[in-house]
Amino acid sequence: MSFGRGASGAGWLVGAKTDWFDDDEDDVEREARAAVEKAQANPATAAQARSARTGDINNDWKLAAERAGSAVLATNAKLLVFVEGVSDNGGRCENPDAHWWGGNIEPSACYPIDETKIPRNRLVLSPHIYGPSVSGQPYFGDGTGFPNNMPAIWQNQLGRFMGKNAVVLGEFGGRFTDKDRQWQVKFVDWLKCKGVRNFFYWSWNPNSGDTGGILQDDWQSVSLDKYNNLKRLWDGSAVDTNVCR
Repeated sequence: MSFGRGASGAGWLVGAKTDWFDDDEDDVEREARAAVEKAQANPATAAQARSARTGDINNDWKLAAERAGSAVLATNAKLLVFVEGVSDNGGRCENPDAHWWGGNIEPSACYPIDETKIPRNRLVLSPHIYGPSVSGQPYFGDGTGFPNNMPAIWQNQLGRFMGKNAVVLGEFGGRFTDKDRQWQVKFVDWLKCKGVRNFFYWSWNPNSGDTGGILQDDWQSVSLDKYNNLKRLWDGSAVDTNVCR
C-alpha cells in the first residue's frame, strides 16, 4: 500500500522548497494516518512514499519524502517507509544514463534523507527499473554493447547504494520477448551477483499494456518463462561471474 501523491514534477533536491504539491501539512498528516491504518491491518506492509514522476527544479522530493515519512512514523514508529526515486534531477549528483520514472535514487548520495526525519533503520529506497518493452532508452540501442553494457549502468544507478542503504526494487518487469528477454535475464544475473532477493515484480495480472503479467491473458496460466527466470534468484543455480565483475 502507499501514501502520497504521484506529483507531476519534482527533483530530489533544489533547496528549501517543500511545494512539490499544493496540499497543506494537515493533508499530508491525513494521508499518513490513512497509510498507517492500512498498514496496521496488514503488519507485513510498509508505507510507501510515492515518487514524483519528472524532474522539475521548482519542487523538492527529498523534503516531501521527509515530511510525509515523519508524519507516518509519528503515528507508528515501527513501520518501514519506502521512498521511491525521481526520474531526472537536472544533472545534479546523477550519472547521465537515462533513468525511469521513480527510478533515480542517485541524488541521495549527495543529499541523503535526514535521519532525524526518517531513521536509517526505517528507510527503504525503492527505485523502479524496466527494460526495452517499456521504453527505448539509449543504452538499449544497436552498437551500445547491449545487454552486456547494463551491469555497469545498474551498478551506478542501484548497486552502489546496496549495503549502505536498504534497497528494495519497487518495480521491475516487462514483456519478456526479444530484447526485453535479454534485459530481464541479464538483470536477474546481476541481482544474483548482488544477493538481491527482495523486490516487487510488475506485474501479476496480464492487463498491464507494456509489461504483461506473470499470469497470461487467460488470467489463469502462469508465464513459465518469467517464472523460471525469477526462480533463479532462489534455486541455487550458478552465478554468471562475468556479470559480477
